Amino acid sequence: MIFFWMTTTAAEAPKTQSPVLSDEARRLLERGVVAADAKEWAVASQYFGEAQKFEPLHPKVLFNLGFAYLNAGRPVLADLWWRAYLAVAPEAPNAPQVKAEISRLDIKIQSASAKLIGEAMTGLQELPDSMSAEEREAFQAPVDPSALQGQKAPPDLAQRRKNTVGAILFAQTATGRITEAANFAARMSLNQVSLDSLHRYFGQVQADAGDFEGAERTLGEIQMPAERDALLNSLAVAEIAAEALASAERHLDLVSDIQQKIALLDFLIFKRVRQLEPEAAEAAFSRYELPEADRVRLTHLIMTGYLKKDLPEEARRLAEKNLAGTDAADPKKFGITALALAGMGRFAESLELLRKADAQLKKEALQILHAAALLAQCQIWSGQDLDALQPVLDFIRRHKAPVVFAMEHRILAAYYAERGDIDRAAAEVRQMPVNEKDSLPVSLFWRLVQKKLYGKAAKMALVSESALVRSRLFLKLADAVQGPEAAFQKRELRERSLKWALEALDPVGLRELARGAARDRDSEFAARAAKAAAAVNWIELADYFTRVPSTSDLNQHLESLKLQGFDAVPYGTAMAALDWGRVSVYIKARERKQIQG
Repeated sequence: MIFFWMTTTAAEAPKTQSPVLSDEARRLLERGVVAADAKEWAVASQYFGEAQKFEPLHPKVLFNLGFAYLNAGRPVLADLWWRAYLAVAPEAPNAPQVKAEISRLDIKIQSASAKLIGEAMTGLQELPDSMSAEEREAFQAPVDPSALQGQKAPPDLAQRRKNTVGAILFAQTATGRITEAANFAARMSLNQVSLDSLHRYFGQVQADAGDFEGAERTLGEIQMPAERDALLNSLAVAEIAAEALASAERHLDLVSDIQQKIALLDFLIFKRVRQLEPEAAEAAFSRYELPEADRVRLTHLIMTGYLKKDLPEEARRLAEKNLAGTDAADPKKFGITALALAGMGRFAESLELLRKADAQLKKEALQILHAAALLAQCQIWSGQDLDALQPVLDFIRRHKAPVVFAMEHRILAAYYAERGDIDRAAAEVRQMPVNEKDSLPVSLFWRLVQKKLYGKAAKMALVSESALVRSRLFLKLADAVQGPEAAFQKRELRERSLKWALEALDPVGLRELARGAARDRDSEFAARAAKAAAAVNWIELADYFTRVPSTSDLNQHLESLKLQGFDAVPYGTAMAALDWGRVSVYIKARERKQIQG
């Protein structure tokens, strides 16, 4: 057994240089050590976990978390916290011992996974009656594991059997045991669970873990178009979220279902436009033949990107293209015509058309309001003042729709941000509904960056209450700043981004920070961010498994489960298989990611 890294026993502590602990983290760590001395491992892990919130990457905290969870009977968590420890302290004197212990835990985890799946299958066969045809019909794919988390064994036997089968199939599939899963599905007469559907599910697990190369290899095993599209969709969404946009575009090309393709294209173009990359958005958009309504809608979106980027001639080109194929006299085409006119700078004509549409098409009130809001944005980006905006605001305020309140604040926030009055813009943002309080500052942030108002852009980023949003925006700002003091400013911005990325457990952002610092030849920060990204991969998983019900000490509870009725055992063992089974694929994926990084 590895020695315990005590904060109070200097003779046992590894002699390695560590960052100074904050007072709060030290107090919590010392309480955890007292609990560990008393072998109150659950209490110790709780105190160490609270200390980690104050000191996300401190080696002492990470090491003690691993030790406490090992003794609490949670080897999966011990494995993950010790991997985080090694990521931040690879040269620690006890690193060889920790690596050996992790190898031992990996073998135990893999062995336990296979054993528990076997136990669940045996228990399932011993249930009083077999699955009915209706139950087989109801269960046509692996159940969502999140639906099982935290549940007690359901009283209904049929539902318990269904959950057990689902957890077995999930554990087999998530760990890459596709052949085993297919054989099990055949034995249970789950006729619609095919090899392709199992490969698709495994690929989705890989994509969720960030193992895009692994997911693409799995994609090569799938023949059915519907299953290929499902995995391609998951892979492209994960890549867009991780800002691997070139790969996402390549996978989007392979999607055969037009509706899925359009949904992905929406997501991709919105991301490009919001980051003021309308040229790249238009290049992606132009490769596809889309239905007219989708083509017009996405053209308008790209048009707004050109306006925000101060490229009015490009916006006019797209507006004229939309207007050329539209009957301006058709009242049902008011949206296309009004927005095209706005994109061409013909604001008075656009508003007059919206007024006519409002009088004739009462059922289209919401669409009319959205068009008016976009008209106001076009006016703001063109430099018009508040007096020029007033007629549009008055038009919007006349309506009683619930969205009017948010629209008004969105327009005023954009107006004040455009004028550089960030305090008044922030006041308007704070009046927005909760679900829009992050998206609006992001949009305004990019406009300020476009105008090279970096200090004001930083202030706008701080309007968001999300650590993830703040971290990503400061990261982008560090890449954008220019001037004689840029080197100093970049380091300051990245330091703050690093702090929030750790708070948000954002390995993607941390890797981007490392790459940006390396481009600017800040090797010290690049190494620190890369090390943090590696550690957060494991911390993120440990945080997930902390919330999963502990079933690793299943054998201790076997007898009590039998007393409640033997039919409860398969559910419990399947939950254990779920707990253990998900780990190996994530660990493999994360390791590949670390090697690539």
